[in-house]
This record gives sequence, structure tokens and C-alpha cells, in this order.
Amino acid sequence: MKKILPTILIILITFFSCSEDDESNKTDEDYLRGTWTIKKSKTYYYLNGEPDTLKESILEEPWSTLNFNSNKEVTYSNPDYTKPVIGKWVLNDKVLRTDLKIDPGSSTGYGPVYFFPENAITLLNDTELKLISPMSLEATHSNGDKIKYYSETYLEK
Repeated sequence: MKKILPTILIILITFFSCSEDDESNKTDEDYLRGTWTIKKSKTYYYLNGEPDTLKESILEEPWSTLNFNSNKEVTYSNPDYTKPVIGKWVLNDKVLRTDLKIDPGSSTGYGPVYFFPENAITLLNDTELKLISPMSLEATHSNGDKIKYYSETYLEK
């Protein structure tokens, strides 16, 4: 009996100590890999340097997706486009960069259009991803107003 009790204790300690290691060893790249569904976006507009409006888009099915592969390839799929957009991704210090681009004359009718060229990651776990774009360059309208904006994008796995 004296030999069985220490053996059981060692097995239990080993079992419980190993179960949490897998989660704590995950990197941001590990969390990022996989398919993310774009659920919502918010765009904050500034007019002449002052906060102006908030445009919130809660997306409904069919949703657009981003798929981050372990070979650093990213695929953006949108049900309105005839084919997915494929590029590369880099993650460094909570900043995600992609080279996703639709050229002029593509299925959107616009171009070139860049998707997620540089975004700060403010939330990343197994099921949630929140990206914030940098402030846009200032544009001047014909009436003289100066407008800038940035966007937040909310994704789920």
C-alpha cells in the first residue's frame, strides 16, 4: 500500500501538470492559423480633425472569410467575388500584414483594392480575433472638408 500511494500521486501530478502546458505554449501564429469568419466591422470617421460618425456593419450570411495557413498563405473568400483572393501574411508584435489585392477590372469593378494590408491585433484567442486598421490618409472633398477614418474588424472561428 505504501508503494501504491506515491505511484498514484506521481501519475496524478504528471497528468494535471501536462494538461495546461499545451494551451500556454500556443503562439499568436498558432491562434491565427485557420479559417476566420468576418462578423462585424466598425468604421470611425473624422471630419476636419474631429470625430464625426460611426458606421457599423453587422454582416449576415453568407459571410466573408480569411483563412491563414501554416505556410504563410492567406485566402480571402467573399460570396460576391467569382474567385478567392490569395496572398501572404506576416505577424510580428501583434501587427498583421497581408498582401491581399484585387486588381482593376476584377469581379468587384473596382481596383486595386487591398484587404487587411496592416492591422493591429487587439484580441486573439481560439475563437475571437479583432483587427484595427491604422488611420487613413486625410482626403479633401470638393467642399474643402478633410476626412480620415480607421476600421475595426471582428472575426470568429
